[in-house]
Amino acid sequence: MKWLLGGGFCAVLLSCLMVAPVGALSLKVAPLEYRTELKVGEKKKGFIDISNPTTQTVSVVTSAQAFKQVDDSGTLRFYDDEQLSAGVQLDLDSFELGPRQAVRMYFQLDGTKLPSGDVYGAVFFTIDPKLPKNGVGQTIRVGTLLSIVNGTPGSREADVAGLSIPFLVIGDTIHGSYRIKNTAREGTATGFYPEVALSSLPFGEKKTQLSTLVFAGRTRENSFSLKLPLFGFYRIKAAYGDSSKSQWIFVAHPVALIISVVLLLTLVMATKTVIRRRKGSTRAPTNTTYK
Repeated sequence: MKWLLGGGFCAVLLSCLMVAPVGALSLKVAPLEYRTELKVGEKKKGFIDISNPTTQTVSVVTSAQAFKQVDDSGTLRFYDDEQLSAGVQLDLDSFELGPRQAVRMYFQLDGTKLPSGDVYGAVFFTIDPKLPKNGVGQTIRVGTLLSIVNGTPGSREADVAGLSIPFLVIGDTIHGSYRIKNTAREGTATGFYPEVALSSLPFGEKKTQLSTLVFAGRTRENSFSLKLPLFGFYRIKAAYGDSSKSQWIFVAHPVALIISVVLLLTLVMATKTVIRRRKGSTRAPTNTTYK
């Protein structure tokens, strides 16, 4: 009986290990974003690591497309662009990846063929559903975003459109968000990453934060945090160039609150004691006359 039970358990375990996860095709890439600057006419080489985390062999095709933002949420629309395809030269058009295998693919950016200014695109890796090794009906596409400044950068016009923070902060850190708008006219420029100055005045942390990519005519929201003193009123400010938004807040760290309450109670009790003593000292003596 023991041998039968042991054999049955081993058979079940072996069958579980041998079953391939049907429909679990996937790819992983690194880095997810590649940012660089090119001098006029410069060529630069980069690489992307692609891995197959599954137990199946897959056939992968490569491609390059441009992209732009289509709303204030940062949604991207990818499209074919001849200049970008010519300026982003991929070492591999297609390749196969076995189970748990990885490959490093190199690419070259050619500044003489790319558009001048800010260039945004992506290198894609697609598991082709038409190839027998990949199964049927599964289209899996992953990619690396390209952010390139080719020569002279484009417009860097932006306004701080809003600041959202709580008035009362319990603790030593404030968490909030600001909205930054790229004020360049759509069609005249693409996008950039605005550096916004954040500060707590008159005391507290001051820092510069790199905002998310915002295209011309779009507004993006960015979260931030700042370290604060323990107690008091402070003005939180977000600024980009001459544009800024600010708001007053009240900070009350738990330790500072306890100390303040203790001091207040002590002051109240001391005041009552002083008033009681003054009343006792100013009370007139009573004289009684007996006949």
